[in-house]
Amino acid sequence: MVLLRNADEDKAYDIAEEIRMKIAHTNSPTGKPITISLGVTSSEQSDKHGEELIQRADVALYQSKKTGRNKTTIFHYKDLDSLL
Repeated sequence: MVLLRNADEDKAYDIAEEIRMKIAHTNSPTGKPITISLGVTSSEQSDKHGEELIQRADVALYQSKKTGRNKTTIFHYKDLDSLL
C-alpha cells in the first residue's frame, strides 16, 4: 500500500502507472516479465477508519485482475456489484 498526501485520484493513478511500468521494465531472474495489478482510491469524509479506504482499493485491485491484469484501476462504486 502506498498512501499519497495531496494527490487526487488522477495523480495517484499516474504514480501507480509509473510504478507498474518501472516494474515491467525490471529484469527478472527467470527472464520472464514481471507484472502487477494495482487499485487506486481516495479518502472520503465518511471514512471512519482506514479499513474503508483499504476495502475500496482492494475492490479496484480485483477489478484490475478481473479485466485483464497488469493494469491500474481507479475505484468506482459500480464495480462493487460485479464483485458480489
